[in-house]
Amino acid sequence: MPELEQSEWRMSYPAGTKSFLFTNGDSYSVEVGVCLDVDEVALLAKALEFNTNARVNVVLIVRSNREFLRRKQMVIKSLVDKYSMDRSRVRVFQKISSKPNPYRINPTTEYWLLP
Repeated sequence: MPELEQSEWRMSYPAGTKSFLFTNGDSYSVEVGVCLDVDEVALLAKALEFNTNARVNVVLIVRSNREFLRRKQMVIKSLVDKYSMDRSRVRVFQKISSKPNPYRINPTTEYWLLP
């Protein structure tokens, strides 16, 4: 049997790393059956912990301003209360979509990490 060496993934990103889409959120992953055992938003919170200057941009894909305001409040509460993210490091944006999404096949949330 081969010997295994324990390794550790360091979640700090080098200076100059460009912003990237970190996750579409755990609710999207569960609904399409991808990575059921991984809380990707918790990983994002951990990445923020290791990268003290990093921020998160959350893009809510909504059909109206009313839906945006309702979901924005829920997302912020979740990120601050459940994941202990600093509110000052989170910005929320909206993307209005007129496409119907009855089966929730398309993601409705994007979490961007800005290292």
